[in-house]
Amino acid sequence: LRIGVPKEYVVDGMPAEIQKLWDQGVQWLKDGGAEIVEISLPHTKYALPAYYIIAPAEASSNLARYDGMRFGHRAGDAKSLTDLYETSRAEGFGKEVQRRLTIGAYAGKFDAERLLRALAEHHFTNIAAAATHYRMIRNSGVADRYPHQLQKLSFTGEPLDSETAEFLHQQFGIEPCSMYGTTEIGVVLVSYPGAPDFVMKRGSLGKPVPGVKVEVQDINGVPCAPGVTGEMKVWRRDGWVPTRDLGRIDDDGYFWHGGRADDVIISAGWTMSAVEIEDSIMQHAAVLEAAVIAVPDDLRGQIAKAFVVAREAGSEALVMEIQTLVRNRLSQHEYPRQVVFVSELPKTPAGKINRKVLRDREAAMRA
Repeated sequence: LRIGVPKEYVVDGMPAEIQKLWDQGVQWLKDGGAEIVEISLPHTKYALPAYYIIAPAEASSNLARYDGMRFGHRAGDAKSLTDLYETSRAEGFGKEVQRRLTIGAYAGKFDAERLLRALAEHHFTNIAAAATHYRMIRNSGVADRYPHQLQKLSFTGEPLDSETAEFLHQQFGIEPCSMYGTTEIGVVLVSYPGAPDFVMKRGSLGKPVPGVKVEVQDINGVPCAPGVTGEMKVWRRDGWVPTRDLGRIDDDGYFWHGGRADDVIISAGWTMSAVEIEDSIMQHAAVLEAAVIAVPDDLRGQIAKAFVVAREAGSEALVMEIQTLVRNRLSQHEYPRQVVFVSELPKTPAGKINRKVLRDREAAMRA
């Protein structure tokens, strides 16, 4: 096991107690048989790449506990379950975990073929990525070249369009599972990838994790009935915390994403979902990526405007094809009245489509 430690994480002026804990953690990894490699993450200031390096380290400590319990040669003198956890964790990695565990974290500009090659060479069985990354794998056209041993696919950060979900199922024989949460609270809804007793519904966010209470509420804070869209909220301590995400539940208690609250489009009195329009646009064979936002309109108040990355040159004919496809899938009023073709869409450091940048650009153009 090789673990990369970013040199940017150790900064001048770090408190002595933090430095001590840092050094202690590194030493534990070394004592457990891990090879520590100094690496550089010059883009650490964007925070999220740092998360993807730290998260495997947290997982490794949990696996150390698993090693002590499952193979029992770590904490033979444990007096209680708590003692067993603490002792096995402090002992670090056992040979079985060292043999089985390979952790990889992607850094740098994303390249779909590079990831596919790594999955094949290192025999990864589990991958978590943004929905955009899966779309880029689909659009690369080279997934067939690389064998895989994947058993779990999960995504977070943004909805996964149905076209890409079907591609992943056909290509890897696995249903991609959602993990939903917020930066402040963490993961609260999951589709439990790999759990044999959980029935996954494609397109849903799954169900709340144990110990977490999530509701869909209307503007008055009253729980919505199944099928009714409202804002998803999470109970924390003594109150409901808004997520700023819209959603609904079904009769089986599964949650479904309805987009960000600021992604809702009100056009001539009709409420439209940018997420649903995007998903329909993605069904067109010529479309690689799509993002939809609301823009002002003198007659209707707002209209849907689509930004499309296409496989071919944009044309009026292609615009009409896209509009017709969306109207037939959704309704005659729910389609992008404006369609522009772009070479790429703005992304966040996590790889998610950044609709705020598109909205800000539109506002600047109209100022």
